[in-house]
Formats: sequence, structure tokens, C-alpha cells
Amino acid sequence: MSEIENITDNDLDTAEYIDLEDENGDTVTFELIGRIEVDGCSYCAVIPEEEDENADSDVYVILKEVNKNDEVYLSTIDDDKEYDRVDKECFNVFEELDEEEE
Repeated sequence: MSEIENITDNDLDTAEYIDLEDENGDTVTFELIGRIEVDGCSYCAVIPEEEDENADSDVYVILKEVNKNDEVYLSTIDDDKEYDRVDKECFNVFEELDEEEE
């Protein structure tokens, strides 16, 4: 599991955008589009902040919230089955939200 960034839980509750440092040390800004709990674990769905308005906004990344030494880290999900399960839940939630907006 690759740790991406240490971030406070309070930041995740209030953030619209979060800056994360990747494993190469580069800072990338993401828009936090949702948080979800699946099987007792918390996950964040984020999309990279794009300067290009025509960028594909349907592409999102799911990061797992990991508590380590009383700090919250966002981490990639290395287990394909776990990622697929969480992705399916995220998709269902986003689909329900789209239906409510119509």
C-alpha cells in the first residue's frame, strides 16, 4: 500500500480541494468529490484539478483513509478486489445523485 499524504480528518470534512504529495514528491491538487464508508473503512473519491475545462470529469481516483499513529493518511488501494468493490459503491452513489438532480 502506498501512502500518499498525511491529512487531518477535519480537513477532509471541510475541504473542496486538497493538495497531496505523491510518491515522487510532486504536489498535485485534487477536488474532493465524495467520501464513502465500505465494510468499515473510509475512502475518498477525488479528481485531479484540471485547468482544461474540457477534461474528462468522469474519471476519479479512490484513496483509502488509513489511521497510523493517530494520524490519517490517504493511501492507494493495491488490492484489486477491494478497489472494485469500493468503485462499485462510489459509482452507485454518484448515479443516485445524478438521478436526484434530474
